[in-house]
Amino acid sequence: MNKRYISLFAAIALLVTPFATHTNPQRQIIVVDMDDVFVEAHNWSIKAHVYATIASILPHLAWKMLTNRSFRKNVKQIFKEHKQDNILIALARLYKPLRKKVDSLLRAIHSKRNLIPDVIELFKALKDRGYTIIVATNRQRIGFEITAKVLKFDQLYNGQRLFDAVITGGTNIIPTLATINGKRFSQLATDPLLDDYITVANAEKPDKAYYQVVRTVVDNYVTAHQEQFDTSSPEIVFFDDKQKNIDGANTSNLTIAAYQVPDRNKGASMRRNVESYLGISLA
Repeated sequence: MNKRYISLFAAIALLVTPFATHTNPQRQIIVVDMDDVFVEAHNWSIKAHVYATIASILPHLAWKMLTNRSFRKNVKQIFKEHKQDNILIALARLYKPLRKKVDSLLRAIHSKRNLIPDVIELFKALKDRGYTIIVATNRQRIGFEITAKVLKFDQLYNGQRLFDAVITGGTNIIPTLATINGKRFSQLATDPLLDDYITVANAEKPDKAYYQVVRTVVDNYVTAHQEQFDTSSPEIVFFDDKQKNIDGANTSNLTIAAYQVPDRNKGASMRRNVESYLGISLA
């Protein structure tokens, strides 16, 4: 072969190699938050449902808050001790008229949501390139499962799962909170068929304990799918909409490259960051 062609091919190889090495779905895994990243809430619809429910019990509840000091103190304590759905369950445990409405409220809160199309399209493009995508949310497992079922997460990628694994936040104490004298007033339950798919972190972002769970889930996934990877602990490329969660990821010392997702143009921003970091074009 002509020496000039050999030199030309060698030069091209040198130029391409850094990108090829960095752009490697066998060495990197994409981890994404859910709410306000690829799912957004119908806030007005949720508020309308909550307000309508509260209105039906408001006179009695308001009277009890005004006249019963112990009840009022217990309500305040619930808001101090609990987060997310646990607040609603704990209030229903304290205030009996709310118990029959709990499941309807939780379904409304977690189902009145929609996908963000351009972000979903970005994820599909990454999947086409062979990348693994894992969801890491602070949403509790029951809430996540309601949203996932309504938005059909298990069919988003050519009729199959778009996400390879899921990490949910908080602690799974709803069954205990919703049980009084051996009887549950909430019938919502997690799907045992998803136990190998969803990991409950028992922590919340931005706590380091949460990111340690992320690292563990990523490494365990790699161990279970060794044929897809050429490293036992791939780099994590992480996206979240909250700056405090980005800071938590960046200071976790767990090989995480974190990017904040803006309020607007989420898909375009994430695409720019992915293309720049991975050295690829997804056009």
